[in-house]
Amino acid sequence: MAVIFAPIFVLFSLFTLDSFTEKAVKQANNQDKSRIIEVTINPYKSVTNGAFSKVMVLSSPDCWVEYLNGFDFKWGHQYLLRLKETTLAQPPMDGSSVEFELLKVLSDSLVPADYSFTMWLSRDLYLGPGDEQESNLSYINDSTYRYMDQVNLIFGTDKKEIMDQVLQNNKEIKGHFTIVNEHTIRLK
Repeated sequence: MAVIFAPIFVLFSLFTLDSFTEKAVKQANNQDKSRIIEVTINPYKSVTNGAFSKVMVLSSPDCWVEYLNGFDFKWGHQYLLRLKETTLAQPPMDGSSVEFELLKVLSDSLVPADYSFTMWLSRDLYLGPGDEQESNLSYINDSTYRYMDQVNLIFGTDKKEIMDQVLQNNKEIKGHFTIVNEHTIRLK
């Protein structure tokens, strides 16, 4: 009789062990995973499409970090940051599967005065047509607008025609800019 039960016991043990191993693997895969990374933040921001509107976000060649709580970005400053990157096991349906936490600013250096970059320039805040449209550009004077409530945008008379196309015809352009100071950029 023991000879009959021994193979059954062995099979039962194998199935139980396999089930236990499968549960342990599922639990391990169902946990957030974090790592410490070093990331360069460009001295300018980028304009991208959010869920319903255009947004201005941090720009990095290393990863897609858009916003960092507690980080005081200044135009014209290039940063090296230490971040905690967490990949969420169960991300929100309407959010990112990766979160970033600022641990330390490792370096903060001012870029040269002739530094230039490209960035999208668009009048309309919301994506698509509609009567509820708002402007990304707030008038300050004939050669200065506030762009996306984040930076002053100045332009010379030689760029007035381009700005008129953006403002009056909602033409999106990929503009070339220089940094004037921590609060102002110039359309080249």
